[in-house]
Amino acid sequence: MGDSTRVQSACAEPSGAVWLLSNNRLFRGFNGEWTRPKIDGLPTLHGELLGVSCAPDGALWIVGDQDGVWRLTLGGNRMEAGQIQLPPEFRPLAPLAILADHRGWVWLGTDSGLLVWNGRNWRHLTQETGLIWNDVNQGALREGPDGSIWVGTSGGVGHMLHPERIFDSVPVAVSITEIRHGGTLYTGAEQIVLPWPGTPLHFQVASSAMRNRSELNIRIRMVGLHNDWIDSQNGIATFTSLPPGNYTFMTMAMNAGLNAYSIPIKVGVRILPPWWKTWWFYSLCALAFLLLLFVASQLFARHLKQRAKDLERLVSLRTQELEASREQLRIQATHDGLTGLLNRVAALSALNAEMDRAVRERRTLVVALADLDNFKRINDTHGHLAGDEALRKFAAAVLAAIRVYDHAGRYGGEEFLLIVNEIPQEATEQRLTSLHASITNLPVSALGREFTITCSMGATVFDPADGPRSVESLLAYADVALYEAKAAGRNRVVYSKSARLDHDDEYPGN
Repeated sequence: MGDSTRVQSACAEPSGAVWLLSNNRLFRGFNGEWTRPKIDGLPTLHGELLGVSCAPDGALWIVGDQDGVWRLTLGGNRMEAGQIQLPPEFRPLAPLAILADHRGWVWLGTDSGLLVWNGRNWRHLTQETGLIWNDVNQGALREGPDGSIWVGTSGGVGHMLHPERIFDSVPVAVSITEIRHGGTLYTGAEQIVLPWPGTPLHFQVASSAMRNRSELNIRIRMVGLHNDWIDSQNGIATFTSLPPGNYTFMTMAMNAGLNAYSIPIKVGVRILPPWWKTWWFYSLCALAFLLLLFVASQLFARHLKQRAKDLERLVSLRTQELEASREQLRIQATHDGLTGLLNRVAALSALNAEMDRAVRERRTLVVALADLDNFKRINDTHGHLAGDEALRKFAAAVLAAIRVYDHAGRYGGEEFLLIVNEIPQEATEQRLTSLHASITNLPVSALGREFTITCSMGATVFDPADGPRSVESLLAYADVALYEAKAAGRNRVVYSKSARLDHDDEYPGN
């Protein structure tokens, strides 16, 4: 191999063969002879391979910071590669280390905890589940002779004595801690009856689960008002004014890191009809009608006209209240609660729509990924509250820099997706430079501390004239440009004029 070869990681097969990972290349040593098998099915890598692990079944597992997790099987002098897809909620994590234990389970050390796969399900282990620190070091995963797992992190070395219990069922419970209507509290109620119209109806929902608390998600639903579940970050649900009728409030808790769901709980809600829709009121109206016939037909007609106007006004008011309530729920479902920008799902939906419109109108579309530089250092140095303030400051700068018909969303963590419309292709680079200048070098003041945040931006352009493109390929190319911006020193924008991803036929270096 040569004296200058730097080994990133190594492992030994059950047969005694040794594998070395060096400069994105794999070397196999057996009986004093070193070979480098060809690899089929592995595309061009955009990042660096960081870890290799030999599985008991003879397979080889590799992991990279930008290219995911791959399983390699050896046949003769060639290897066949197959990628293991992470669940969507774990894809923002950056894998740094890998271990295939004697059970055949795969352990991934990331910059935000430990991922475990048993061939069917995933588990996410963090400090909340007992990990000594979230940032796992590169290559710092080992299995002990007794089957226990050793984990090296930036905060020290952790020892997992009973890893076989990781996939044990974890109960997740949810409870309604408070139901409030005006000044009245309903404790432990399974059915409540309220007058109409009334003050807003508040529900407070909580879960006692402590493991993976940050990945706990509470879902709410008011059957009879809307059919879909709505995610609530704080467990608070407020209904400003429900129409008369019967409803069922439902809530449940789910935890993606534990693959656990609670049993939904329900509370019946009955909104009484207004007084003018009760039987006794109809009886009075009938009596009044008979009496008014004897008094004067003109006065009775005038009364009916006035009553009709009152009802129309009430219906109009109720319609406005319902529209306001639906708009509030829509904003909660499509916007990020911390930054106020579009959430990931809404931002990708906007990108889909803008790409379709760009095809119809035969114009270009600029897509950019912006990432705060050294955001982890801000959290570690100034605290997570300061990190939240930095995200809000950055989001406000983005909203001020883009136009009303552009889009901006929180793509994940400290990464943001920007969609810029109606920019001539020859002016794209100038526009991106101006946009980057408006959202970088921002002063932040939080908790009595002051610091400056910068961002790196990777951008590409979608031109329908180049042929059809998918959202995934467009984002992948922008992500490559973002990686180049960070590799070039951060705090800059890298713009690529072509949105075509090129793939080499062979693995780099083979």
